[in-house]
Amino acid sequence: MTAQDRNGAAYERVRARLIADLPTLAADEADAMLTTAGADKPRSLRQLDRYFDTNPDALFTGDAASPLVVIRLTLLLHKAGHAVVPPGCVRCGQMTLSRYRRPEGRICDRCARDDRRETCVGCGQVAGVAARRPDGGGLCAACGRKDPRTFRDCVACGRLRRPARRLPDGGALCQACAPRRLHTCAECGRQAAAQAITAAGPVCKQCYGRGHRPTRVCGSCGQLRPISKRATGSTPDLCADCLPTLDGTCVVCGRLRPGHLSRTGSFYCNSCRRRRDRPCAFCRQVRPVKANWPAGPACTTCYHRVREHPEPCAGCTKVRVLIGADPAGQPICGPCAGVDVDYLCSACGQAGRVYAAGRCFRCVVGDRLRDMLGSSTGEVPEQLEPLATALGSTDRPRSVLVWLGRSRAARLLTHLTATGEPISHELLDTLPADNDVHYVRHILVRTGVLPQRQEYLERVERWLEQTLAASPAAQARLIRPYATWFLLHRARRRAHQRALFTPDSAVRLRAEIRAALELLDWLDEHGLTLDTMRQEHVDGWLAGGPPGRQRIRGFLAWATERGLAAEVSAPARTVGQPSQFADQNEQMRQLARCLGEDTMPIELRVIGAMLLLFGITPARVLRISQEQIAEHDGDTYLTLDQHPLLIPPRLAVLFRQLPKPTAGTTLPPNPREPRLLFPGRATGHPVSAGGIRSRLAHQGITIRAARNTALISLAADLPAPVLADLLGLHIATGVRWAKCAKRDWETYLADRRRTTRQTPRSSPTG
Repeated sequence: MTAQDRNGAAYERVRARLIADLPTLAADEADAMLTTAGADKPRSLRQLDRYFDTNPDALFTGDAASPLVVIRLTLLLHKAGHAVVPPGCVRCGQMTLSRYRRPEGRICDRCARDDRRETCVGCGQVAGVAARRPDGGGLCAACGRKDPRTFRDCVACGRLRRPARRLPDGGALCQACAPRRLHTCAECGRQAAAQAITAAGPVCKQCYGRGHRPTRVCGSCGQLRPISKRATGSTPDLCADCLPTLDGTCVVCGRLRPGHLSRTGSFYCNSCRRRRDRPCAFCRQVRPVKANWPAGPACTTCYHRVREHPEPCAGCTKVRVLIGADPAGQPICGPCAGVDVDYLCSACGQAGRVYAAGRCFRCVVGDRLRDMLGSSTGEVPEQLEPLATALGSTDRPRSVLVWLGRSRAARLLTHLTATGEPISHELLDTLPADNDVHYVRHILVRTGVLPQRQEYLERVERWLEQTLAASPAAQARLIRPYATWFLLHRARRRAHQRALFTPDSAVRLRAEIRAALELLDWLDEHGLTLDTMRQEHVDGWLAGGPPGRQRIRGFLAWATERGLAAEVSAPARTVGQPSQFADQNEQMRQLARCLGEDTMPIELRVIGAMLLLFGITPARVLRISQEQIAEHDGDTYLTLDQHPLLIPPRLAVLFRQLPKPTAGTTLPPNPREPRLLFPGRATGHPVSAGGIRSRLAHQGITIRAARNTALISLAADLPAPVLADLLGLHIATGVRWAKCAKRDWETYLADRRRTTRQTPRSSPTG
């Protein structure tokens, strides 16, 4: 077989593999992807063919050690909306073309540049090396230009200056003596140095000085300004700030973006365009001017704030964007100020910030949703109408637009709707389990497109099948019935009773399955089986590993009951006494920081104070809702379980200073869901407890020691039942802390029996 035939066969194998793994990928699109990625070249094609042969899941693993052709191909497929996982940089995680190999995997260009950075011997900053001293020390670009050892004597003026131009004989000319480049003036035709490069071409200094622009009233902003574009039959005179936006390459950032031409002919994008600093007419601060309104200059912050918050006009009483002021100083709209600028949506007629084609955010959201969720006819499928209605009725349409344009979850949803198949839990289960899939499932469940289910429990089932698929067949035959009909059945029953299956429950369930697999592996290594295993074997295995091996107790009981193993057992897990405590002075110092240090974020101050005062873990504080907090007679009470807990006044002030909770989701709030004080991205779920714990530790708060100290202090002063009722603890936990504090509460029970006939005190919240 010739080389050409071998390459053709390899190409057909790779092409067939792509179409098989990605059913939505057409044959012609696969050819285009392979050509764009350079996979049609012999060397890259052979690499791709060999990698696909040794890695069946190459498109979905995101292996950072993949060849460059695999990275290019997966990036193109991911950008086109296909459900693949491109390899990312092993350091920063950014999904980009990682060209550089390191022992741990491929890294991106930015991380590779960081490897080449070192400390400048001139300024001491870490930067790229632009020059080196004779002693070997590296210099950054700024210090390299200022270092006297890089200066030379100018052959024209004789001064020691930084060379601007090198001569053939080795001499140098400084910036002042180096001849400027000659251009042909676009107006007079002479050869001279260009004073500016205009749209017509280079212009010399004399012609540039003669081209003064006329000063008239701008027809857009109404200000007396130099006119950059003269009036035509359809447009008025326009100043430089009101010129229509053009697309060009910015001379500052080098990107192709919308912007304006300067008076010298240079193109600046809207972000890099130079703006004069002037006092803002709205906030009175000296800032770069974003717009010149009838009321005066407006900075960028006020420009967006005024447009996004229309109010009744003092002149026409209509709700408008108030960009002017009447003689009395009252804010008025543009038409009342004599300017034909009203900022009205061309579709719905509402006043506010227009986003695209003269339409507001909400109107643009409707069009984008029809494009994303609709079919070729532009109609949203009946199944996805609840989702489109929820996204279109949100109070934050701008956030929805950002989510639709930038989120990978939105692109995944677009890909799913483009297939034309009904979206179901089973369809989502076939995709790689990542945060995007989880979020798409969450918004579909929350809007009623998909039915509710115990998501963390379902993830355990999927994890079980993947784990058993990688285990020996004999072990899988034992573990599958134990996990399915004992562990998962019990978990489903408990989840149905409590209507909740938490991530911690899933962690414990996986730990029990792993313990059973570890025991079976140990038996195989020692030539034993489950029926030949004896108690001394179990005891030796437990003694030779971590305490987590005691989770094997349930598996041994299950196997013994069914005759699969002899009468063997494992001891029940015991809860040890707390060993980490904080010094009382250190505890009070941390509490004083939480209550009085304004530099600490307010949410960390509240969570840390609850931990230091009452021993309530950050995870429980994050689940507190606004309905659990009540005010009565000037006091603040928090109900954790059944009885309200009085909050100290200084901590109550912090609770009131917490910002208004706003969930990170783009969906509107559900009035039936609890209003959490610290909502996360998914509505109804708090922010990550792990992230909060890391931030508290960064602030110097010792979480475990602080909680133990707070609980043992409370247990020394309160009987166990009172402690359990106030803090929502199990009575056994309260008794254990009372014993740890050497608290005998039998006296409390006797006093309680003597006062049963007395009228109980009413609840402070009643």
